[in-house]
Order: sequence, then structure tokens, then C-alpha cells
Amino acid sequence: MKRFLGIGLTAILLAACSHDKPALTPDRIQDNLRGNVKVVSLNYWNTKRTCKYDEHGFYTFDGNSYYDMSSECTYEYSKPGIRSKHNQSLDGNNPAPVTYDYTFDKDGRPISSIVNIAGAKTQNNFIYDSEGNLRRITSSDINMQQIVDLDANGFRKMVDITYNADPDPKKCPGKTQNFTYNKAGDMVSEKTVYRNTPKETDLTCAIIYTITKRDKQGNWIERKAHATYRYPQPVNTPIDYTQTRNIIYF
Repeated sequence: MKRFLGIGLTAILLAACSHDKPALTPDRIQDNLRGNVKVVSLNYWNTKRTCKYDEHGFYTFDGNSYYDMSSECTYEYSKPGIRSKHNQSLDGNNPAPVTYDYTFDKDGRPISSIVNIAGAKTQNNFIYDSEGNLRRITSSDINMQQIVDLDANGFRKMVDITYNADPDPKKCPGKTQNFTYNKAGDMVSEKTVYRNTPKETDLTCAIIYTITKRDKQGNWIERKAHATYRYPQPVNTPIDYTQTRNIIYF
């Protein structure tokens, strides 16, 4: 269960909207997509991911495979953007469905939710700026705490995850991710620091992206990645690889 949550917790959080306009960021924006996207298939190394979206830009399906591991989620909504349930499969196993309970403010925006996962509960809180844009999501359960910060365009700026929460976060393993974008909204770099115990064993991964092909909608369909892993020694180990996306529109 914990491995699955690590794959898709951010997707679980970003799943609601108000009656008139999205109050939370559509999943396709989180995936850096322009236009009315229906299906995206991402490939690189031994990783494959297929995402399907509804006409509002929210996930209806999210499938991942990495070497011999795989996960699939199908999502249901009570109204556009308000996720009511999803069914998940991890390596062919099918746990009980995941359900959602929301609390809304007077403007119809979700301000909190409870995600019910096989008897366990995840508490999510949603924080907006003065313009009504979602800017922060906090999440906590028995295994972890997570913070997601978004910029004014709805793109992730920072994700921080702490596992097995301790009163002193410095004693807990976890990771912090930071993302940067160009003026067009394309992600150009990301940096992840994996916090370990003791701290001297931390690992840092920095990736720079260069877009090499776009489709007619302006979405990238091929990009080069230059990844540098910095180990405690320290030793820099650069890795270059190519990511490709196949995109289908409504």
C-alpha cells in the first residue's frame, strides 16, 4: 500500500473543483499539458505511464509500470472535478476502493477532504490565495506528511514528503522536490533531495530538461533529460536519456 501511495498521492489530492470554475488544479495542468487532452502515454527507460482525462482535465485513469512493478487507478466523480471514488490495482492486487469526503467553504470551494483507504484515513487541507487560486495542499496520515506548493499558474513549485512522522522532522526520512518552468509553462528542471538517517547519507538528484519536439498544440512530445546524482562522497554521476509522449485530444 505504501509503495502505491508514493506513486499517486499527489494525483489523489488534486481532484476537486467548485460549481463554476476549477477550485483545484486540473490534473492535466499538473502534467504540463495544453489543450483538451484525452490520453497521454509517457515512455522512458523501463518506465511507462498512461493517463486518461475527462473533458474538465481530471484523471479518469492513471497507469504506471516500472520494470516488474505496476499500478492502475480508475477515478469516479460525483460532479465535474469532485472525485468520489477510485479503484486501484497494485501488481495485480485489488484493494478496496478509495472514497472521498469533502468540506466546502461558502463559495463552494473544497477546504478539506478525508481520503478513506482500506480502513486508513488521509486528511487533506487546501489553501487559496486572495484571488481564489489554490496555492498549497497539506496531507497527513499514519505513514507520512506531505506539503504541495503551487504557483499562480497551478504548476507545482515544491513537494515535501516526510515518512513516519516524528515531532522532529530532521529525524525523519523523506524527500523534497523543487521545480522550475520557462515562460511557456514547460518544466525545465527539477531537483529532489532524498533525506535519510543519518543526514550524511542524503542523495540529491538534479534533472535539466531540453525540449526537442512539440506537437501542433505546443505540448512537448520529446525531450532530453540530463540527470546528475550527488552521493554523500560526493560523486557526480550524470545520466542522459530521452522521454517521449504520445498525446490524443478530444
